[in-house]
Amino acid sequence: MSTKKGAFEYGGYHFIPERQFTPEENDFFKIAKRQRRDPDLGICEKGYGPSQHEYSYAGFYDASPDKTCDLFRCVENGKLYIPCAHDLQEYMEDGPAQESEPDLPDEDMPPENEIRKAGDYEVIQAITLGDKEVVLGENLQAPPDERYMCAFCRHTDMALFYEEATAYNSYLDAAKDFADRLKEQCIRLEVERRQPATEGIDDSPITADGCTVIDGGDDLRNQFVVIRQDVLRREYRAATYQLKFCTGGFGAMPHARGRACFCVDLYTGKEARFERQDILGTMTKAQLPEWAKRGYEKYRQARKHDKGREAR
Repeated sequence: MSTKKGAFEYGGYHFIPERQFTPEENDFFKIAKRQRRDPDLGICEKGYGPSQHEYSYAGFYDASPDKTCDLFRCVENGKLYIPCAHDLQEYMEDGPAQESEPDLPDEDMPPENEIRKAGDYEVIQAITLGDKEVVLGENLQAPPDERYMCAFCRHTDMALFYEEATAYNSYLDAAKDFADRLKEQCIRLEVERRQPATEGIDDSPITADGCTVIDGGDDLRNQFVVIRQDVLRREYRAATYQLKFCTGGFGAMPHARGRACFCVDLYTGKEARFERQDILGTMTKAQLPEWAKRGYEKYRQARKHDKGREAR
């Protein structure tokens, strides 16, 4: 694995010293609002929480090559951490963090304990597969022949749109439609996922061993970046979905206060927005597989053509 700038191992993970608190951040109450326990990491003193790895404040700084740093970036998950008295806690850079998935924004989704509604229907089943979510709804107050509903749901940054909805009087009929739509999505995905193989592309996922892992000081603008597998849905965890060209965004700058990184997919040419912590590492142009080099050349030529039209 390729790491830079003082990476060190602690508790089975690798950390990179990121920075000290800024004058604006360096306030007890402000810091307290941004930190939270991370049970998935599990680096804490015994008896203080679900401990997977032993922890001591002094031991962490003994392992770190930078004894003055306040915040550390975890190589494995991309999160920022602050060493506390009894555990290593996540530090949320832009206030309380929201879980997000690039291919399916979830800011419009209700909390787990809140009923999700599609019009007058309560959504009782929902599965996302590929580019669509399939939902099954129930409304016991509706006329008998409309008590169940099956539809596709399209997510945008602004709202959820339910499309191709069909009503049923039988739950089993609605469930059959639900299953048929999922099968249809599976078939579409199989065709899509076979395409790289027909082009002779090795679509194996890219790991930390295949790129240079980034830290907070790296400038990602105009760089070839690798998206972490775990931020992509399971059906998209492959190289052709990971390799992007980062065009900019506040999160792409060194020691960024923002998080947004705007990227172009090197296989499809589609544009997408990711968070800085979604990015595992970078690759040089020489390291790119041939299909990615071709994708970048298409993007470069398209940009040149667009600029030529603007000049006219």
